[in-house]
Amino acid sequence: MTNCSSNPLCAVCVSVSATQNVCIQCVANLHRVLNPITSQCECINGYFSLGGVCTPCGQGCQLCSSLTNCTSCATLATPQGDGTCLCPQTTYLALTADGVSYCQNCSPLCLSCQNSTFCSTCKSFTVISLGVCSCSIGYFVNSTANECQACGNNCSACNANGCINCASPFVLS
Repeated sequence: MTNCSSNPLCAVCVSVSATQNVCIQCVANLHRVLNPITSQCECINGYFSLGGVCTPCGQGCQLCSSLTNCTSCATLATPQGDGTCLCPQTTYLALTADGVSYCQNCSPLCLSCQNSTFCSTCKSFTVISLGVCSCSIGYFVNSTANECQACGNNCSACNANGCINCASPFVLS
């Protein structure tokens, strides 16, 4: 095995002759995978080569040749007719360890999100703080419906089990 000074994308090469090296492992963290047929380091699914750098495809795209030319949509994403794909509302584009793109659900109270922990917008009757959605005062999370539900009359704070704090002048009994 030799270093691959002639190919900066390749981490490990094998000499097959006095003048030829064959790449057997790509440099990590460059979003590349080795094509076993061509022995070339190619961009992984969800990325395309732009000036020699693997660049992410647009949101909802599994395979693309440019940012505006999606050739295959991610699982659950729909083609938009303009060369792009879009994940449904309440989902975001995620990537499996082996490079497969899919639309993953946002956290339950998110209307739109950037990832599994950061909401961009929230569902009705919620407030957002640092990317986290929570029910407004006087509402509680209905985990079955994944939405905020109003507390009962004269109740200022509640949970799924009932009222935990009454509106003044009422008292909890």
